[in-house]
Amino acid sequence: MAAGLPAEGAATTAPEVGDVIRTVARFTLDDTTGTIARRLRESGEDWAALVDAGGVLLGRVRVEDLAGPDTTAACVMQSGPSTYRPNVPLDELLDRMREKAFAKAFVTDPEGRLLGLITREDIEAHLENRSGIAGSPGRSQAEE
Repeated sequence: MAAGLPAEGAATTAPEVGDVIRTVARFTLDDTTGTIARRLRESGEDWAALVDAGGVLLGRVRVEDLAGPDTTAACVMQSGPSTYRPNVPLDELLDRMREKAFAKAFVTDPEGRLLGLITREDIEAHLENRSGIAGSPGRSQAEE
């Protein structure tokens, strides 16, 4: 389950990080801050992942960290960001996000390969939608 592969059994019924991860912009250490800033502006995102050739997460850059268009990502990255596995229960991660006051986290497999990004907003929306559906037996969300 930590590798993001399909699983069976009772533990698979609780919503997990892998259920709501989103894609995130990926760059290499040699990409320039100008290139990263342009792509982030175009996508409306404020975080990007820095990965090696095998997709292993090395660090992150945030829009506010980008200086000068010709600086390399390696010069402005934050190394070793916290990561979570796709099998972490959503309610557990949401509690940690609230407690530690952070809103985004990277999701990786056990080998450190980047799978995507998860946001507190996405978790809250997913859990709210799930509880709304669970609270209305026999009715679909479209019927409400």
